[in-house]
Amino acid sequence: MNILGRFSTSSILGFRFNWSFSSLFQSRKKRLERQHQRHSCYFLGTIKIQSNSTFLDGVITDISKSGLRFRPAKTYILDRRGDQVMCIFSDFRLNGKIVSVGGNGYGITIHEEIEGDNFEGILALNEKSNISSIRSSI
Repeated sequence: MNILGRFSTSSILGFRFNWSFSSLFQSRKKRLERQHQRHSCYFLGTIKIQSNSTFLDGVITDISKSGLRFRPAKTYILDRRGDQVMCIFSDFRLNGKIVSVGGNGYGITIHEEIEGDNFEGILALNEKSNISSIRSSI
């Protein structure tokens, strides 16, 4: 029998747990499945941190109906996990929450799923967004 398929019993503080290495890897794989397909993109945009009204300019590098990846135009990325934000690009304003932080930017979950026509409009945008005009319109 494969060693990864064997079950073990562990006792920690009097509690017994049955586990196997293969079940640990399978549960991680299930967590990584996405609800909506990601689309690679390159939109200039801004996020507004709601708690202190700070604006961060940057680029949206991928988007789905329920989230996006935002890369700030800074040489460092602060851990802002849990912050409520407004993502601003072109004529769109999306409210969301930063759920992950990494070297490639902020992973943001959008509070309300983007509807079909609006999502198609986002995908049809070109790369020519003017960040200064976005800021002045808020």
